[in-house]
Amino acid sequence: MKDGSIVFSVLGTRGSGPASGENQKEYGLATSCYVVETKDALIYLDAGSGMASADADRVREGKQVVVLLTHPHTDHLLGLPFLPALHDPGETVTLMAAKRGDMGAKQQVDRLYSSPLWPCLMEDLPAKLVYKDLVMSEKTETFQIGDVTVEYMEGNHPGGSTVYALSYEGKRLVYATDFEHLDLLPEMQPNKAPVACGDTAWKRLVEFAKDADLILFDAPYTDAEYERKKGFGHSTTEKAVELQKVTSAGKVLISHYEVRKTDEELRELEKKYGNPQVLFTKQGMKIEL
Repeated sequence: MKDGSIVFSVLGTRGSGPASGENQKEYGLATSCYVVETKDALIYLDAGSGMASADADRVREGKQVVVLLTHPHTDHLLGLPFLPALHDPGETVTLMAAKRGDMGAKQQVDRLYSSPLWPCLMEDLPAKLVYKDLVMSEKTETFQIGDVTVEYMEGNHPGGSTVYALSYEGKRLVYATDFEHLDLLPEMQPNKAPVACGDTAWKRLVEFAKDADLILFDAPYTDAEYERKKGFGHSTTEKAVELQKVTSAGKVLISHYEVRKTDEELRELEKKYGNPQVLFTKQGMKIEL
């Protein structure tokens, strides 16, 4: 990689759960996991099943290894035990996540990776795993990973989801997965999806993502499909196209594909909505900024 560049790689881009069909391999079967590489850091965005395909031979010497978790739904955590760095006794991996209720980052991971759901704890793996809780507020918060500046804000998803922006050497990448473009009102009945209306969250995202070089955006549905999915915490292909225009972003990548969507369906959507500024993610895709 060139000095001062960011290499962005797609390890998994499905939503809700892994796909398994022969007719789904072109766009990818694995759930959300992306890696942002600079000369000093490997930053994984979520830890879905795509993390299992992380390059075990990738040179990590001297680079910080960090996992930024948007939220602890299982599709975003399925691959964590398979991160190669966690199996290196000399490695330290830092996992960062916003507190959700009274659960910090470690408690969120341990909820899934402990008995009876998993045979061991993450601290039983050879590497040192360090947890850091992110404090969420009504304003944008900022911290550093080496020379990478990370900004974050609350997203718009049942249970919460963090939106991240990574800036390095004048380039800016925004990761907005599991984000519904209509505001989610409190649940009116137990175990029912929230009511979706209003655009406060959308306006916050547009402002946060202004002029980004790359926006990775959650769009598992079309507008027509969304009418039956309101309150689920996700957005649409049409809103992804709009997001590129209203933010003047260099590129928007459509991601978090609905688990049943086939390659043929996604090709048709790409043919209809894709252009040089709106791309459809595929597992294995790499972009250098």
